Amino acid sequence: MLSKLAICLVLVCTVLSYEVFTQIGATGSNTHLVVDGSSSLLIDAGASGDVALMTSFINNNGVSSGQLDAIFITHGHPDHYGGIAGLLNNFSTKVIVATTTIKNDLIANAEAVGDTFDYSIIEVRSSGGILSDLNLSVYTNFVPGESSSASILYNRERNFALVGDIIYADAHLYLGFGVDFDTVRDWRDENLPKLDKGGDLKFDKDTVFYTGHGEVAADQSNISENQDYITFFLETLFSCAGSTFPTLSDVATDLVNEYPDYSSASFTSFLTSNTAWTDAQTAQGDCGNYEYTNSDGSSDNSSGSSDNSSSSSGSFLQASVVVCFGLLLLQ
Repeated sequence: MLSKLAICLVLVCTVLSYEVFTQIGATGSNTHLVVDGSSSLLIDAGASGDVALMTSFINNNGVSSGQLDAIFITHGHPDHYGGIAGLLNNFSTKVIVATTTIKNDLIANAEAVGDTFDYSIIEVRSSGGILSDLNLSVYTNFVPGESSSASILYNRERNFALVGDIIYADAHLYLGFGVDFDTVRDWRDENLPKLDKGGDLKFDKDTVFYTGHGEVAADQSNISENQDYITFFLETLFSCAGSTFPTLSDVATDLVNEYPDYSSASFTSFLTSNTAWTDAQTAQGDCGNYEYTNSDGSSDNSSGSSDNSSSSSGSFLQASVVVCFGLLLLQ
């Protein structure tokens, strides 16, 4: 009886030690910390101004300077990699990305804004090491969408995924420089469906998505909400304001009015300075004559109307408790 009780305690304690914590940075980007006993991985580093906040976040969740195994960057946007330099001053660790393309995109973006940190130190790794220790798999088969290249991490056993900026949760989407008519359509029609139930990754209605922006954790409903948001944006962009296309400022205002409860309303300012949208209006020719075309060729004119932490171990814990009771009943 005692030996089986000991097995139960070990099993439950092991499950309880696996945690996913989240910190929202000053710019609205989310950073996640996965901890399992002595193993720990930071997913994205926040912006350059978030270093003190992120350092406290990591320390407050039981990880000290020499204990952070690595920082994993999901994609090359500065609100996700900008904190690297400062965090490396506070933690003796390595920085990893899933592909050489993501590394090159990150370096190019850093150079474009005059960031002089030596990002060549970043290692390219898609398996093994801390990823294996935390039972995290990498997926990178995304086309350019919100970013030029992207990756996600997922744990099949605990049914969660760290999805970077592929999914936003109740937050305004980034539609600024680097996003255009083709990439925003592919974001909607190619990338988001990969995470939907029945998609390439075989996630289901119970999968928890830890996102790069918005609510701490999302679910399948956020996928369709993101798709509706993009559709509403495009239909508004190509609608008629009188006899002409609306201004980008008017489009941004319409997005805020349509989604009043979404966070990061300031993100809509990025689209107003993105000339790709006025170029798309010019290429369209006539306003009010737009039909949304999906990647499969079908048309769709539907439109959609400080410390945060969470744990992904709940359902796995329940299963462990059931196993324990079974063992004890067999006495």
